[in-house]
Amino acid sequence: MRAFRSSAEQVRDQELDKAIALLRTGQAPEQVLKTLARNITNKLMHVPTTRLKQAGEAGRTEQLSLAHDLFGLDKPDSESK
Repeated sequence: MRAFRSSAEQVRDQELDKAIALLRTGQAPEQVLKTLARNITNKLMHVPTTRLKQAGEAGRTEQLSLAHDLFGLDKPDSESK
């Protein structure tokens, strides 16, 4: 869990540094915040989404079910029937 949190904090810090630099150049704060939020979301979701896609393609439904439980998501339609 420490490695997971550390990785997320590293992404946050890198993206925050970029956002601060953009603000210092006079970029519109609203646009900088939107970019910051999008970049953090994309970077944090990239590996899990890729792995879940691979699990789905390989028919590893147990992994998909675990991910849904872990992230508090509804079951996919195919599993809820």
